[in-house]
Amino acid sequence: MICFSEILAEGIDSRLDFTLPLGNSAAIMTSRQSENDAFIRLILGFLAPDEGSFCIGADQPAFLKDSEIALLRRKTGAIYQDGGLISNLNLWENLTLQLAFEAVVPNKEIEQLAMAALSKAGYSGSYTASVSRLTLFQRRQVAFARAFLVKPDLMVYQSTFEGVSRAEQTQLSTLAWDYHRGGEITSIFLTSYPESLRGMDFDFTYYAGGMSQP
Repeated sequence: MICFSEILAEGIDSRLDFTLPLGNSAAIMTSRQSENDAFIRLILGFLAPDEGSFCIGADQPAFLKDSEIALLRRKTGAIYQDGGLISNLNLWENLTLQLAFEAVVPNKEIEQLAMAALSKAGYSGSYTASVSRLTLFQRRQVAFARAFLVKPDLMVYQSTFEGVSRAEQTQLSTLAWDYHRGGEITSIFLTSYPESLRGMDFDFTYYAGGMSQP
């Protein structure tokens, strides 16, 4: 269970108070992009609440030990608005960095898994392209592929369906929902532009400012 209990934090405009059962999907409607940034920093443990508490299960991310927060972040996938890629690494390096660093999968197997993940995400460009040459849509495809490699239990989508064409938006939403329905995955969709989530069916919708609906 993910619990926001009477939270006030830097960048969050109003007190947050809601609970999301594991395996559910939630749309969080915010007032501005910087509030989405604060939400994701809170979830990943980079931001501690000024008041209240935030828990994933029994854990409060901001107060975990380094080894514990590393494990929690490994179980959390994030599709950032810009893809969240490291600019001085190429596409392939961004995609395989975590698996290569953890050294639990042989290099030959990493190559096979990474190619399969890119195919699943629908990416068909150069594997060694620089980040600067990727479109916004392609960056998000790579971010999805990276998530497919590590198979997180919690997925956070930060304005993922904004700034792309309707066809690209449909492709990205299909990836998100196929992954959500493929297991006991909890999915949180953050946006300050509700129109980008039009037509999606969530278990829970929360409007920053206090309004919520099941």
